[in-house]
Amino acid sequence: MSEQNAEETSERIIRRPHVDAVVLAAGGANRFGAPKLLLPLPGPTAHPLITHVVDAVLASSVHRVIVVLGASASPVREALAGRDLTLVENSRWPEGMSTSLKAGLAAVCPDADGVLFVLGDQPGLQAKHIHALLEAFARTPADIVYPTFRGRRGNPALMARSTFSALQELAGDQGGRALIASGRFQTLAVEMEDAGVLVDIDTLADWERWQNQQMAG
Repeated sequence: MSEQNAEETSERIIRRPHVDAVVLAAGGANRFGAPKLLLPLPGPTAHPLITHVVDAVLASSVHRVIVVLGASASPVREALAGRDLTLVENSRWPEGMSTSLKAGLAAVCPDADGVLFVLGDQPGLQAKHIHALLEAFARTPADIVYPTFRGRRGNPALMARSTFSALQELAGDQGGRALIASGRFQTLAVEMEDAGVLVDIDTLADWERWQNQQMAG
């Protein structure tokens, strides 16, 4: 860790850190075969998946919520209408997740101590998961904080300012996991009470499995 990064980490622990959130909602859902972010969640309101995720982030104590749009920008924008968000369109979304990470990072407050990168397709995400990550980030010198359930790594991931230059080096479909695997950064796993942080919807089978789990209670 550089001297500058050490100073930033020390200041972060002393005061309440400033964390912005970036919700990644730009992908083309090629494996799913349809705009998965607009899937209606079970319940009386049947609101879209993306609104559930964004509302969970808004209910936490992050400073700003940035949503990166791409393949289904217009309907996702419409689904999120009326919320206090910063919407960013990533025209390079077909080039992979790294372009959305960078687009979101560019919109983050210059003084932010860290960024919470959230997948837009996590039906089990709750504000309490985010609160736990923020609390851990506030009391640790770790560069990357991520959730686990029974030892399995999940999402979202909170990246400290010390990782920002490395995030800019990512290419193609690389994401935060590449930084965790690199061994360049100090990481902290935060164990959660439920498996909500493990579920993201990539395929129709994922969606059907999650729905069946909900019906089973």
